[in-house]
Amino acid sequence: MNLKSLLIASVFVGASSLGASAATINPDDFMFDGKVTSGNCPFGGSTCILLPNNGTAELTYSGGVFDLVSFEYALQGSGSEVTATSDLGDVFVSQPLQGNNPDNTAIVNWTGVTTINFESTGNGSVRIGVIDGVVQMTAVPLPAGLPLMLVGLGALGIAKRRKAS
Repeated sequence: MNLKSLLIASVFVGASSLGASAATINPDDFMFDGKVTSGNCPFGGSTCILLPNNGTAELTYSGGVFDLVSFEYALQGSGSEVTATSDLGDVFVSQPLQGNNPDNTAIVNWTGVTTINFESTGNGSVRIGVIDGVVQMTAVPLPAGLPLMLVGLGALGIAKRRKAS
């Protein structure tokens, strides 16, 4: 790689690192240690995670830290409920199932999570469906990113001036 290519690459890296961004998590990047099932999933989903009565499951994200926006769950059986706990101590506890409305969405907005533990209690099972999360991309701080970009632009100017003479 010659000097000019290296300088151009540094300018693009410096320019792209000046702001933070977020990306939606691909559901395939989540890892559950629970049993996958295809029956009675929340909101008619094709697959979900089954937590039997008094069962537990752990959710992790292969990319490390993420923000959990929400998750869908279905309660099956009288009095069944789910408790979700993040590794940071955030807790969500559903209301026990009453009647015939098993499909629910828990909006939690937890940030900086690496692991979530789900627990089923009561007289039935719980099915965990769609997980909606966001990965926060870490930005290079402006004091570090701006000088990098300026040095790259200056070096390009010097290289162009040398070539012209």
